[in-house]
Amino acid sequence: MRVIFAPEVLSCFNALVDILYEKGYFGFKDSAFNYVENQLDDVRDNLHLKVKISAPAYFKKYDCPQRYP
Repeated sequence: MRVIFAPEVLSCFNALVDILYEKGYFGFKDSAFNYVENQLDDVRDNLHLKVKISAPAYFKKYDCPQRYP
């Protein structure tokens, strides 16, 4: 499965690096960057393995099984 992140999502993850560093969760910016990069890698590598949940009954009107992670 190939995961493509929208530019806005990547921008949020870049901002997260700064937030984690500035709030003191990580003592070095490189450590915060590595943490966020590992989170992105986890999404890329494991999204297809996450538990799928049935969509609410409202979507049954479309007459096809709706599931989302």
